[in-house]
Order: sequence, then C-alpha cells, then structure tokens
Amino acid sequence: MFYDEPKQHTTQPMYTGNTVIGIKYTGGVLIGTDTRLNYGGLAKYQNISDRITRVNHNTLLGCSGEYSDFQEVTRILAEETLKDDLNSQSYLGPSEISNYLSTICYYKRNKMDPYMISNVVGGLDWNGNTVLFSVDQFGTKLQSDYFVTGFGAYFCSPIIEPELPKPGQVFTRKQALDCLEKCFKVIYYRDCKAGNNIKYSYLEKDSNNNLVFDEVEKSFKGNWSFEQFRTQTNEYYR
Repeated sequence: MFYDEPKQHTTQPMYTGNTVIGIKYTGGVLIGTDTRLNYGGLAKYQNISDRITRVNHNTLLGCSGEYSDFQEVTRILAEETLKDDLNSQSYLGPSEISNYLSTICYYKRNKMDPYMISNVVGGLDWNGNTVLFSVDQFGTKLQSDYFVTGFGAYFCSPIIEPELPKPGQVFTRKQALDCLEKCFKVIYYRDCKAGNNIKYSYLEKDSNNNLVFDEVEKSFKGNWSFEQFRTQTNEYYR
C-alpha cells in the first residue's frame, strides 16, 4: 500500500445493523430499530440496544449500516453537543445536527472513505415543531413525515402511507407505534437479516410543554405455520 492512497476503513462493512424507521406524530417523533447485528449473513449479536441514541435533549438519532461508523458519528456529535452545552445558550437542534451530519458524511465520501450508514434524525425544533430528517452515506439530506432505511424501505411504505393523517387530523403516538410494529413484523418475515427484538425511542412534549423522552424494548414471536412459508411457490411445476 502506498502512503498517498486514501484511507479506506469501512468501504466493506463488517458488522451491520438493518432497518431503522422514523415516524412523526402529533407532538412528537418515534424512531425504532431491531437489536440485531450481522456479520455478513451471520446473526452475530442479538441484543445491541444502542443503535438509537439521544444526541442532546431535543434530538434523536437512529442508524442502519456499519456499526463502527455509527459509533464514530455518535462520538463526533457528542463532542459537538458538549461544546454547545458549555455555551450560555444552546444552538443545536435536530435541524442543525442533521446539517452537520450531512456535512461530515459528504466530506468522508469525498475522501473515498465514506461512513457506510443511513441515518434518521428527529426531534423538536426551537419552535416546538416535530421534524424528521434522513442523511445517507453521501451526505444527502431529506425531510419528510416518515423515513425507512435498509431493506425495510421496500416493504414499509405501503403500510405507513395509508395510516398517515390527513391535514387537520391528530396522529397519536399509539397509532405511530402500531404502524412501526406492523412494519417490523413484515420485515422479520421477509428479511433474513432482521431480528424479532425491537427497540423504539420517542421524544415529545407533554401538556405542560416539557420534553418527555423514553425508550422501550419489545419482542414478538413469529408464526411460521402459514402455508406459503412452508411450501416452495417460486419453482415451475409440470
């Protein structure tokens, strides 16, 4: 290896986490993921519960992809939020953090050593509005009412879209959580790298305008007695 070649630490991810789902609801934001890490096609770890982190008091971050890159990004953001907390006034919210994350992902991509991760950033901005962003490994930043990363992006949109509220309607945390659990059950059946233990975190404002944060882990059992799970249907029979 020549010294003038770029560093390439994780251009081939080793320990990877799968789908992350973020959903906005009335007054808050919900981010969920499973707790499994895979080494290629091997289920290496079943109880990795920190793929969702609270970056600061009003921002959540969830990540799919290379786990070590997520740890590095979390470390960088923790340093920035610590500097921000030392100021007399805090300036970092979910919008600012997602902008900074987009910048460092774009910088690493230009160095040919990208962070091999897809991120969901959500929380409450300084006006009390719920916001949700996604930032991919190239630094592309998007904003929407929900985001799905990983293999689950192929399955979850038809589940989430019909449940989203019409203008003027209230979308509760329970409705968002039901939607999230439906998605993870479908992913568990359809994705061989998905687990049946899930963790979700939510951040919202209560009736007294105080921030409320909580994180919950749940598990569900799969039902493999369905006929099409036990019968091969993709082969040609004469």
